[in-house]
Amino acid sequence: MEVAEVEGDHVPSVVPELPSEIIWFLILPRLPAKSLMRFKCVCKSWSSLISGNPTFLGVHRNLRCNNSRYTHLLLNVFDRDTGHDHLLSVQINQDGDGDGDGDGDGSTSPATHLLTLSPDYHLYDYQCTNGLFCIFYFAKPVATKTHHEHDPEDHVHIFNPSTGESIILPHTSLSKYTLQIKGHFGFSPFTNEYKLLQVQLCHDWTSNLFSLKLEILTLGSDSWRCIEVDLDQLPFNPLSSHLYGESVCLHGALHWIYQDGEDRSRIVVFDLGEERFRVITTPEDDGSDPCWTIAEVGGRLALMDDKDAMPQKLMLELWILKDYQNQVWAKETINFPSHWRESTYHHLNSLRTIHTGELFIQSSPEVQASHHFYDMKSNRFYKSSIVLPDLIWRNDGDARLGLITSYRETLARLRL
Repeated sequence: MEVAEVEGDHVPSVVPELPSEIIWFLILPRLPAKSLMRFKCVCKSWSSLISGNPTFLGVHRNLRCNNSRYTHLLLNVFDRDTGHDHLLSVQINQDGDGDGDGDGDGSTSPATHLLTLSPDYHLYDYQCTNGLFCIFYFAKPVATKTHHEHDPEDHVHIFNPSTGESIILPHTSLSKYTLQIKGHFGFSPFTNEYKLLQVQLCHDWTSNLFSLKLEILTLGSDSWRCIEVDLDQLPFNPLSSHLYGESVCLHGALHWIYQDGEDRSRIVVFDLGEERFRVITTPEDDGSDPCWTIAEVGGRLALMDDKDAMPQKLMLELWILKDYQNQVWAKETINFPSHWRESTYHHLNSLRTIHTGELFIQSSPEVQASHHFYDMKSNRFYKSSIVLPDLIWRNDGDARLGLITSYRETLARLRL
């Protein structure tokens, strides 16, 4: 204990000095990513800690798991007047009305502008996994270009909305037979790697034969690798599957819905660590094979039964994979307020799942539309208003708002 002298008297003065380990691993990881990025300027040791210390990054990531306080929504606003695509972030605010029907005044959540895409480019796909955002866009075609030609200006852009860092991935090689192409962005917690799987459906117009080409790029590498797969040994028909459709990344694997002819639907799984395919059986209901939509609900794989019919039925049926290893499914039913049938919700623009175990419901693509959340744990609806930045919002503008996904903050560095 140090002693400070004041006017001849001895007054004990304790100079607090916390151990570095407490500051580094108990205090700093609780701060938002935006603050931590500023604190990198404090000293070299803090910069090194925040930028790449595995223990620090792990503590920061674990504190944000299953805690909705750290969850943000990633929104897209398309301004039809200017042709700009704006990406926004908004933190989920659960302080809505308490009556459970979601029709009170609700809470207000200000949106933060992240980036704007030039009208010279078309944003055609976006995916998010473990806090990183993958944007697929291409330069708008010229009149002389045919649909078989590959545009050298097509881009795959990896963006960290928490840190503002971004990189552009190298181009994949396309053959003249490429008919469809789809990228699937995923993360494996077992190898701590982000990977992008590129699926190409090819059609030889001369022989009228179809084939599948699989390539993968690991974030941190500057080149694509071909995946050698014996198509005849797969437990599904890859040429009639939807590997070039939407996927969900969970448990270090990508998942698709697959249905071949009269066979029962299955889920195709691609393990990002082992880089192998397998299948998961879908739940047996009443003998019918519904039109499933695959999703993530509360960190679990889920299937939604014909969500387009929900406004008429005022009910949504969910099958949730409670036990991933043993493939145990459980059915849950969500009932919506009866007065929604006569309201603007008779045609829903968006019904999306959020990894906190909530549903996001949007009545229309208008920026002034109502936005509701349904908490599956409390069986409660709450309403939230999203306030756009002045940079984007104009009363006379023609803008369309849509939810892309939800994400948690991450300090993951981007590199090739």
